[in-house]
Amino acid sequence: MDDQDPKASASGTTPSASVTTAATTRATKNKRSWSGCARCKKRRQKCDEQRPGCGRCLAANTECVYEVKLRWGGRAFNQSRFGACISDAGVSKDKDKVKKLGSVDKGFIYTVNSFQVQPQPPRVTAAPAPAPAPAVQAPLPVEQQVLEDPALEDLALDVDDSLALIPSSSTEGIILDDYDIDFFPLFAPVDPFVNLGTLDRSLLDHFINGTSHVISCHSKVQEDVCRVIVPAALQSPTLFYATAALSAIHQKSRLGLGSDNLRQDPLISRLLSNSLFGLQSDLLEKDVNKSSVLLATIRTLFLCEVHAGGDRPGTWRAHFEGAKALMLDIESWANYSSKQRDSTRYFLARWYNMTESFVALTTDGLASGQLARFGPRNLSGDEEEKIYLDEYAGFATDLTPIFREIGAAAWERRNRARPTILSEGDLDEEAASLATCIWTRLDEQKVKPPRFRPGVEDQLSPRQKDDFLACNQIWHHMALIYIYRRISSHPATSTPVQSSVKTILSCVESLTATAGLTPLVVMTTPLFAAGCEAQGQDRDRVRALLSKMFELLHIPNIHRSLEVLESFWASTERGETQDWDSFMHDQHWDFLPY
Repeated sequence: MDDQDPKASASGTTPSASVTTAATTRATKNKRSWSGCARCKKRRQKCDEQRPGCGRCLAANTECVYEVKLRWGGRAFNQSRFGACISDAGVSKDKDKVKKLGSVDKGFIYTVNSFQVQPQPPRVTAAPAPAPAPAVQAPLPVEQQVLEDPALEDLALDVDDSLALIPSSSTEGIILDDYDIDFFPLFAPVDPFVNLGTLDRSLLDHFINGTSHVISCHSKVQEDVCRVIVPAALQSPTLFYATAALSAIHQKSRLGLGSDNLRQDPLISRLLSNSLFGLQSDLLEKDVNKSSVLLATIRTLFLCEVHAGGDRPGTWRAHFEGAKALMLDIESWANYSSKQRDSTRYFLARWYNMTESFVALTTDGLASGQLARFGPRNLSGDEEEKIYLDEYAGFATDLTPIFREIGAAAWERRNRARPTILSEGDLDEEAASLATCIWTRLDEQKVKPPRFRPGVEDQLSPRQKDDFLACNQIWHHMALIYIYRRISSHPATSTPVQSSVKTILSCVESLTATAGLTPLVVMTTPLFAAGCEAQGQDRDRVRALLSKMFELLHIPNIHRSLEVLESFWASTERGETQDWDSFMHDQHWDFLPY
């Protein structure tokens, strides 16, 4: 099989008599071995077949791998007995016969024409009667769309099987209930990814072992992310496509693709299109049981746009506004109960509250201004009863409403020409009150550091605790920068502003730098805020920190943040702009350093 031309194997054509005779003559002269290592086979070199490593691999100081390849007696797959058996099993039309779909680095992948890749749980009981097909056409499976795409040559597939046979099963799938199960006990562990194709499995594996590490501050957060996302993705193609897209963005960023190329990549584009297509169909159902999965899908699509470095209006913000609209609309769905306890919904609510506070600090802020929509907020404490240092965000939970208040006041200051709620005097008083609140909390935390969420502190080492406390201090000084610059209108060179900038840089430099599972993953936002006001050599420190973070985490938005800062610094040096908000409006950008 590995000696055949893939095109000839796919078409099922028979070689001519002359070619067959020549091949037989060569085989007679040079008896060929089928037991060589993968590297020697690929390079068409003679292998001495020594174990564990052959002589050529040892000389080249590379890993020696012996793979098992399935061959069909020198025949094309459709002409082999094995291929004929599968083609005739349960199908009668030529269009449903098994065919070679494409090739990857470690072998061929076969499937039937009519099969649609749908991530499903293991088959145990009979499926219910199929529901009527939706009016909208279903998305094509990832495998069928992209395996023959040349862009996939850049995607490193980490798979063990040299031949993946995708089962032909109902696209409705089977629901595995964890109750009233009556079958023989299992004597071997069950692979939950058994129904996934090679590409799907590779992307999901990279999400679990790669992407989830660079979006999590700690192993506890990474476990929560995987516990919420992965099981749901295996039962929801809509969420699966979004998760696979996020994984592909990170994987291709590691291979050197920039923000512009990522948005044009055919694999990522098709994954996102399939997810959006399925999301549209699922939203029309208004099934309250799927509400958490829908929110998880929107969250993942939001992360895809942000991580890819989207800065044009309507990219990431559309998903953020969609999440808010869905959270409000769910309350009107049938069988909704506000008393229902859902750990997934709680996890997603934490994400939304944190993200909303970041969006409030952007130039465009929240829709119509936060004060105009919700009124002034209470700054005496957190909106929740208990205050703790959130390991998901890296700052104390009582800082979240302050961020929203800062964003609301800054929005009022920028829109002085329009009818506003607060006068100039009110804004000055608001800025002084907010600054006093921040400094008071910083002084209190020196005496009594904030507590961690129950069960989290026991999992943290002393070094990790110090990192989180440093992160909390960084976020407070970022809040001071926004207060001084965007509400009080202090110049960037003022002492209070530069003092907070230097504090942020020093604290970020003190954090433990690892390739994931580090508080560095949430430092892009405050480091970007400090970079906007940095002067002289501090700009070089910002460059070095962002470059180091990108080398460790390979999140495209980190590199994009540095590109935006370089453009902003060049504009200020030319005297074209003096503040970040004016620059953003001139560029027509809606950038979120996330």
